[in-house]
Order: sequence, then C-alpha cells, then structure tokens
Amino acid sequence: SLKDILPRGPRAMAGEALYWAPENASLREEVARVSPALALEFEALHAVPLADGAGKDLIKARSERYESDDVIVPAGVSVEVPQLALWFVFVAGMVAICAMILPGISGSYILLIFGAYFFILNALKGFLRTLASGELPINQGLFVIVFCLGCGIGLLSFARLLSYLLHNYAAPTLGVLVGLMIGCLRGIWPFRQAVGGVEFNVVPVVFDGTVFVAIGAAVAGMVIVTALSRIGGRVSEDVLENNQTTNVIGS
Repeated sequence: SLKDILPRGPRAMAGEALYWAPENASLREEVARVSPALALEFEALHAVPLADGAGKDLIKARSERYESDDVIVPAGVSVEVPQLALWFVFVAGMVAICAMILPGISGSYILLIFGAYFFILNALKGFLRTLASGELPINQGLFVIVFCLGCGIGLLSFARLLSYLLHNYAAPTLGVLVGLMIGCLRGIWPFRQAVGGVEFNVVPVVFDGTVFVAIGAAVAGMVIVTALSRIGGRVSEDVLENNQTTNVIGS
C-alpha cells in the first residue's frame, strides 16, 4: 500500500500532495485503471482546495485517506518521493530549536513554514518503524542525525546569544519576549470555529465545560510559573549567601 511505501523515504509533503505530485502521474493513471472509484474519490477530495492559512492538523487530516491501508499501489509502478537537501534539514533544525526556547513561537510551525514539517515527521516515523522491524534505517537515520545536529548547534549558539542579550540589553530583550507572548495569544486562543477550512477565534457564548477547563488551565499555569519563580529566587539567594560565607571563611 501507499502507507507502507511512504515511510521508506521521508518526504517534505503530506500524502495528498505526494499523490498529486507531477512526478507521480503514472501512479494516478494506474490507480484510475485498477480502482476507478478510488481515483474518483481522490479527485473529488482534491477538487476542494485548502484555504490560505490552513494549519498542519487540517493538512494531515486530509492526507489520512491517501495513507490508508486500502490505497494499493499496482505492481511495477514507481512512486517518486522528493526529499530535502541535507544542508536545508540542518538549517531547519537550527531555526526550529531556537523557536522552541522563545515564548510565543512554535518550532513545528517554523518547520511548516520551511516546508520541512512533514519531512522531519516522516523521517522520525520511518526511522522508528524500520528500527522496530529489525533493519538498519540508513536513509531515515541520516536525515534524523543531521536534523539533531542542527538542533544541538542552534540551541547552544542561540542560548548564548539570548543570555548575552539579557545581561546587556535586558529591557529591550524582555520587551521583545513580552511582545511574542502577547502575539501568541491569538494562536493559543482555545475557542475557535472553522469556516471554509480556516479556523477563526470566537468568544464563547455558553459557559460549558470547555470554558471552565480553559480557565482552570490558565490559573494552573499562573500558579506553576509563580511557584517556580519563587523557588528560583530562593535558590539564587541561598547560592549567593553560600558564596559570601565561603569568601568570609577564605579571608
């Protein structure tokens, strides 16, 4: 099936985009010949375009039908799986990990903008599946290693840069971080309504369980952050006090 073939090579697109890629015209022709009903179903699904701003969840949901077990690839038909360059995977890992340590920015969304989200996701899935089958995941493992190297180098370098900015330009840096957190509120707003394939933020009319869960999560987050801040302040005071005591004894 197409589901079995795809994990053998990571690709930078969802199953739907891979099926309709120009390189796989022979695949579509054979599917139309062997399973006309399935081909018509895919044509009807593909005829409804994704609206601008569609998130990765909607893209993945549309591709699930293409990656089901009953989508059989006829024997002798090749499936071209476009892959990203190694240097691009490395750069995507560096940028995505930087977004992970900043508030208000999602690393997965950065990968989606780069067009590497599905590639990295499928590389990891293929790596684990191949490893579980007892084979050596050389193809997927190469991309996973390069991506992890990019994440490691990006994390170490950006952490140093962020520490330097906080020590030397505390106010502007904190202002930017606060701006990112305020800007992300639009993306994490829990009450949404889908219109034409795009989700919009709405104000809840009825206070149901979802509203109370959202309020409870917000309160819990505030309590955890406040507790961690106080614990961190106490630890810093204890460390400073111990250093002063050590200096006095040493004198």
